[in-house]
Parts: sequence; C-alpha cells; structure tokens
Amino acid sequence: MLIKCIRERLSFLSVIAVIAYFTSIMPASHAHAQPRPTPAPAAAAAATPPSTEPVMTTVRAGEAAPFTGTLFSVAAAAQMLANLELTQERCDIQVSTRVRLTEANMQLTIDTERARFTALQYRLNEVTRIKNDQISFLMRQHRPRPWYESGEFWFGLGAVVGVVITVAAGYALGQAYN
Repeated sequence: MLIKCIRERLSFLSVIAVIAYFTSIMPASHAHAQPRPTPAPAAAAAATPPSTEPVMTTVRAGEAAPFTGTLFSVAAAAQMLANLELTQERCDIQVSTRVRLTEANMQLTIDTERARFTALQYRLNEVTRIKNDQISFLMRQHRPRPWYESGEFWFGLGAVVGVVITVAAGYALGQAYN
C-alpha cells in the first residue's frame, strides 16, 4: 500500500514536470506555430466563456504546435496539482497510520512480555519459598533426637538407679544386723 502511494506520488511529479516544461516553452514555440484565424467581433461576443472542465488534448508535430505532446487546460492542470497535494496528504496519513499501528503493536508486545516476566518472577519466588519450606521441614524430621531425650537412655538410667538403690538398701540392712 505504501509503495503504491509512493508510485502515485512519483507519477504525479512526472506529469507536473511535463506541464512545467511545456508551460515554459509554450510562449517561445507558439510564435513558430501557424497563426489561427481570429474570430469576428460578433462571434467573439457570442462565444461562451472558457469551460471549467479539465481538458487534455494530444498535439502532434505540424498541428497547432511544432511538437508532439499533451496540452492541459488550466482546469486540468489545477486538478492534477490538487490530486498531487491530495496524494501527498493521503500518503502522509497512510504512513502516520502505519507508524501509529506499529507503535501500538510494539507497545502491546512490550506490555505482554512485561506481564509474562512478572508472572514468571512471581512463580519463581513462590516455588523457591515452597522448596525452602520443604527443605526446612525435612531437615527437622531427619535430625536425630539428642541422646538424653531417647527412651532407651531413661530406661537404662532407671535400671542403674534401681540396682544402686537395691545394693545400697542391702548394704544398709547388712550393716544394721552386724
């Protein structure tokens, strides 16, 4: 679409250049053209005013001009100039529309990636927190109980204390009978 816009602009520029060229050489070469018969004053008064419709006429060498080309009426040249300006504005509008559309698309991509990054960062933080809690739990479960908290220790200590008390009581009774 943009290339078509540029082609239209270049084609109108070429036509304007041709118009400018023929306009610049027309007065000088018009002297070499065959003179036209002048209309009678009554016919001139009855003639209609020049048409405002755009008219383009092809002229060949030897006709009313000593060259081959295309003659444009003032209305046709004005219409072509207006079309050229309109084409330039249309092209500018298309370019600015494409630029804004591309900017909006890129901003959407940036916002999407930023949201994706935030979600992934949140997920990473949560997974890390859960794993750290799991590691702490497993370390507490794996750590052996201290020797003084085991049931075997207290059973053995009770047995030793019982034997010592029995021996001490027996010794005390033996001393009492002596």
